[in-house]
Amino acid sequence: MKLTNLKTLYKFTSSLFDRKDQAWKAAMVIQAILKARSPRVIEVARAIPKPFFAGHKMIYRFLKRAPLKEALLGLLYEDAPFVRRTPYVGTLKDGKTKGFQLLVSSFPYKGRAIPFWFVVFSFRTISQEETSRNLVHLEAFLQVKELLGERPLVMDREFGYGRLLSQLKEAGIHFVVRLNAARHPTFTDKDGRKRRLSLAYGERVFLEGLHYKGEVEVNVAGIWEKGHSEPLWVTTDLSPQEALSIYRKGIKIEESFRDLKSLLGLERLMNKSREYLEGMVALMLMAYGIGLALGEAVRERVLGGSRSYRLYSGLFVLLRLKVKVSYEDIAKIVEQSLSLFPRLALSPVSTHV
Repeated sequence: MKLTNLKTLYKFTSSLFDRKDQAWKAAMVIQAILKARSPRVIEVARAIPKPFFAGHKMIYRFLKRAPLKEALLGLLYEDAPFVRRTPYVGTLKDGKTKGFQLLVSSFPYKGRAIPFWFVVFSFRTISQEETSRNLVHLEAFLQVKELLGERPLVMDREFGYGRLLSQLKEAGIHFVVRLNAARHPTFTDKDGRKRRLSLAYGERVFLEGLHYKGEVEVNVAGIWEKGHSEPLWVTTDLSPQEALSIYRKGIKIEESFRDLKSLLGLERLMNKSREYLEGMVALMLMAYGIGLALGEAVRERVLGGSRSYRLYSGLFVLLRLKVKVSYEDIAKIVEQSLSLFPRLALSPVSTHV
């Protein structure tokens, strides 16, 4: 599609990178990622319109020298209501060994999420002992503390353990975390009496001033919606009503990882060097965020409100649907997509966190 030509992609990358040559290379690699639908350097290089070996070497030099994680930060939408942190466990080349865990910070957009920061660490690190897991998770959260401001951090069940919640409160990070009700989490009220989480089908409850495992003071919200086989419980330092509303708005964000795997081949990421791995992750997330924004603008402007198209993500629309777009529409679609990123369109992006 004409929307993924180099000049269009450069309009995005030119504000993500301070150096013009890096912005052009980023646009070139992102275009190749979208074309190859793969994060593997060898396949991305083949999609670059230049001799294979030249493209291959250019990518590795670019991964080594460019500030890719910092550039990704330019996709953060300043007015996002909340930030979601989602984990993904990757595999090494044999397809069996769990090699790394990727924690991605993103903001909600059109039923999906646009990523702006991530942390990669060895899966072995968090598998050895609970203390290592706690330290790694806390370090990852502190990296985005200044970016969050008063926005809450929304997380899933694997983050619902007492020590982390306590550390988040100490760090002043607002949180909304889904509870793993199957593990029967322990709560006590202000008088030290145990409080069992229970509610009926179709019911919702809001509980305040409880202590998780007798230590961390939190609020809890629960709802068992019709059509669901189990209730949804969340714990938070916000009001339980607000927390439940926030979590339900972001409940489909995990589908972004489904898009990353099915449309861009995230599961085929094979870099064993941490430096190259992080570089390719950053470029993949940039490609995803830019592609999602462009695709959603195509859906709104060209496809209209057709009910059938609502089933597809913006990235699917961009990559898989053969949509005819006029030159006039292209200009307006790009303008609309750029406006989603005020920092990208209006100001330079800092090169540190």
